[in-house]
Amino acid sequence: MDTYSARRWKVRRVALVLAGGLLVLSGCAGSRDPVPMAASGGGAAGDEATGGFGEVLAAVAKAKIVLCAPGEGGAYIALPPPPGEAAAAAAYFRYLEGRIYQFGPCELPSSRRNEMRIFRYGEPETRDSAIRDMAARHTRPTASFAVGDTYEAQIWSPDPSLDGPVGQAAAAVHFALGRMEHARHLDVGP
Repeated sequence: MDTYSARRWKVRRVALVLAGGLLVLSGCAGSRDPVPMAASGGGAAGDEATGGFGEVLAAVAKAKIVLCAPGEGGAYIALPPPPGEAAAAAAYFRYLEGRIYQFGPCELPSSRRNEMRIFRYGEPETRDSAIRDMAARHTRPTASFAVGDTYEAQIWSPDPSLDGPVGQAAAAVHFALGRMEHARHLDVGP
């Protein structure tokens, strides 16, 4: 197996585990430089005016949240679509592309940071079904938003209370996503 195929297979395995809520990001020192919000959004095929990764990032930028470079480097962890057999098993595996952005405090190890996960689905019905399916799981996001026609934005926080900086940052992103014109909050909490 060549290096490219091995890397692609590894990314797919990570996507499967992560999408199922089973991935625990390995702890890495928070020594990586934060990624400015403006530098982290553009260039994806799914970026358009009324939806997409870029619109979500622009909304979150208003919260003055700093994105952290994940352990793999770059601005986000890319999540390619899972294989067909996984997609057939659960609606939340039916996304076409996804990204994980970690956000502050960046000095914490990656396993202790907040995450914003953004997924693009083929149509609204599949996206809404995925959100409902994820809400029924034991491991689920702190909050989930339907964005535009086909996107979903999730917040995963290891500390959803407002007593510390981790919970406060998650709350700021929640507020920013809630103020988006083309977003609706879907409560997935207990």
